[in-house]
Order: sequence, then structure tokens, then C-alpha cells
Amino acid sequence: MGNGGSIDCPRTSAYIDNTLKPDQRNLSNQINNLNSEISVFQKNIDKYTKDNADLQNQISKMFTKSQLDAAVSSAIKPLQDQINSNNNTISALNAEKNRLTINRDNLLKQLNQERKIADDSLTIVNSEIGNSKYKSTNIVYDSNEKTYQYYNSIREQNDKLLDKSSTSKSENLTYDQKAFYQVERFDNVLKINYILYIVYYVFLIVLIGILFFVQTNMSIYYRIIIIVLLILYPFIIYTVEKMLYDAGSYTYSTINTNVYSNNY
Repeated sequence: MGNGGSIDCPRTSAYIDNTLKPDQRNLSNQINNLNSEISVFQKNIDKYTKDNADLQNQISKMFTKSQLDAAVSSAIKPLQDQINSNNNTISALNAEKNRLTINRDNLLKQLNQERKIADDSLTIVNSEIGNSKYKSTNIVYDSNEKTYQYYNSIREQNDKLLDKSSTSKSENLTYDQKAFYQVERFDNVLKINYILYIVYYVFLIVLIGILFFVQTNMSIYYRIIIIVLLILYPFIIYTVEKMLYDAGSYTYSTINTNVYSNNY
């Protein structure tokens, strides 16, 4: 039945060259892109973690001076708020990095499956070339048909992963823009708050000069009370503001509450 030559399997070879190999290259490119995105998220996480360490160091130094300078305590709150904001950003970045890692691992699994299919197909082709038997060649064709069906199911899964990856890139861009805008706006608020803090105490110094050198007919006790209240204002305003807000919220919710009654 056999002869000195060999029977090639053009259908299997074309299947490997035209379908399996291009898809393997495509999967490898996707995996590389996901690795790059994961690396970027890790760099951002490291940056925010370092920023938190620096801010915490500043707070520690301020606490050592708090007994000498009571005004330092008002400057600690913005730093602590920034640390909390950074922690929220780090949590979001970690969640996104973990999701990308899962996508990458799924693609790696698919790539390994396709490589196994290609290796098995090459093994069958090489075996049939060596045997050079028509009956064995028919078996190869039957085996290839099963391989085609299995591979098509894998391609459908890959298409779904590609759609998820594209959606993730769009969501990541929107999240990055939103996070950058929030951080930038928070920094601007801190700068404005610091400037107003300085302006307030400059105004307070001017007012003290007016009370003691211009408005001399006012009672000394009355002037002292005014100055003490103005000095304490920056330290008690947050507490007073929270109390007023809580009272207003409670009153509003009480007024808008619908009383439930049973009508029989």
C-alpha cells in the first residue's frame, strides 16, 4: 500500500498557518497590552502609597509641635483628608488592577489551549507523513474536523474576552480622568483654604490694633472677649458647622417624613 514518498496534509497545514498562528499572535499582543496596563496601575498605586507616607510624616512632625503651637491642629485635617482620598484611590486602582490580571490570566489560558491544539495537529500531520497510508490520512481529516469544532468554541470565548477588554479600556480612561479632576480640585481647595487662613489672621492682627489703639473708649473686657472669640473661631467652626448641618438634616427629614397609617 505504501511507497517511498509521503502524503502531505494541506488542510491541516493551512489551518495551522492561517488560523492558529495568527490567533496566537493576536492573543500574545493582548496579553502584552494587559501587562502594560497592569504595570501602569501598579506605578500609580506605588505613587499614592508614597504620598501617604510623606503626608503621615508631616502629620507626625506637627503632632510633636502641637503643644507649642495650637494652630497646627487645623493644618493637620487637610493632610489627613488627602491621605483618606489617596487610600480610596489606591483601593480603586487595586480593584482595577486585579480585574485586568484576571483578564490576562484568562487570555494566557486560551493561548496555552491553542498552542496545545497546534502541537497536537502538527504531531498528527508528521505521523501521517511518515506512515504514508491513505487510511491513516482519512483518520487525520476526521481528527481535524473535531479540532476545528473545538477551536471554534475557543474563538467564540476569545471574542467575548476582546469585547470585555475594549469596554475595560474605555472605563479605565473615564475613571482616570475623573480621579485626576477630583485630586486637582481638592488641591485647589487646600490652597484657597490656606490663603484664606492667612488673610483671616492678618485681618485679626489689624482688628486687634484698631481695638487697642483706635477704639479706646470700648471696655477692655469687651475687647478681650471679642479677640478671644476671633482667635478661637478657626478651631471651633468645623464643630459648629457639623452641629448645624446635623440639626438641619434631622429637621428636614422629620418634616418630610410620611406618617404611615392603616385604614381599615
